[in-house]
Amino acid sequence: PTPSQTPRALSELLRSLQLNIFASENPVLQPESPPSDITTLADKLKQQKGITITHEVIDGAGHFFDPGMDEMIAHVDAYVRRRMTEGTR
Repeated sequence: PTPSQTPRALSELLRSLQLNIFASENPVLQPESPPSDITTLADKLKQQKGITITHEVIDGAGHFFDPGMDEMIAHVDAYVRRRMTEGTR
């Protein structure tokens, strides 16, 4: 996004992008939402026009990414840096 973009255009762009980081050992989501279900959902969303999904799984991470916090932060940092330097989607 550039400063010259309208708030509406920026809002639409942000709605079309998504970073999904899943903690593989999250007891809050399991067994109702096992990792395979989350991956299947992300794969289906990736097929929709106008939506860009980045899906990452952090193996061994718990609900609060402990362990896994450093890896989660690295994924978020890389995602934000990549999106900020892209000219287009």
